[in-house]
Amino acid sequence: MPQGFVPMFPGGGYMTEPPPGALETPKGLGDVSATQYSSAVDMAQNFPITSQPITSALGILRANPNLETGPGQQQWQTWQGFFRGFGFQLRDMTGDNLKDWQELSKYLAQILRDQPGANHTDLARLNDAASNPHADQARPAIQELLARMLGQQRFQVARLQYFQSLHPGEDLDAYARDFRRETNKWAAQQDTVAWSTDYMEPAQIRNYMKGLTKQGYEKFQNSAEEALRLSGIQPPAYAPAGG
Repeated sequence: MPQGFVPMFPGGGYMTEPPPGALETPKGLGDVSATQYSSAVDMAQNFPITSQPITSALGILRANPNLETGPGQQQWQTWQGFFRGFGFQLRDMTGDNLKDWQELSKYLAQILRDQPGANHTDLARLNDAASNPHADQARPAIQELLARMLGQQRFQVARLQYFQSLHPGEDLDAYARDFRRETNKWAAQQDTVAWSTDYMEPAQIRNYMKGLTKQGYEKFQNSAEEALRLSGIQPPAYAPAGG
């Protein structure tokens, strides 16, 4: 096209602006993007509620370092509570913190109920229980699974915060159709575990990082910086921001 040439609309008339949609997200993808944006806003608004069972369970574990979990504990606690109701005392397997253990079990059960597709078959329910924290798992496994679940939720909120950082001081609703296009690449470059580390034990973080490739380690480091910038999550000492 010759320099300075201004294309004409069919039938005459000079085009002073790009045709509709030329610099925008295509309509189909724009609709998908707008739906994703709406879901992200809802998730961010509901985060204090949806994360509460997870943070409560993690808080109980942190406040009770001697609280035992694992196979057989649930059955033992049931009998223990039953006999205590009649004034009998059984040997306390959890350091006299039956109430804390029951609270932990309550929150873990709520977390399982809140998983997508909660009303499904027994087989699916068993499969979910194997991949979600519950009181018959060992304590370290419960803590790490809870931390990672919280990290996933925090990451989804951070995605909206990242989108907001691209349009500071503006009405985000006006850019809803661009949400997917503007955040997909950023999201693919993140390691969501970086949003979990403040609730993980140092040994758990070290073990996770040992399994990373060089590329994976760099991705984790960069994600730790983003978790600090967007969510205020302090990175672990083994992966300092800006390292």
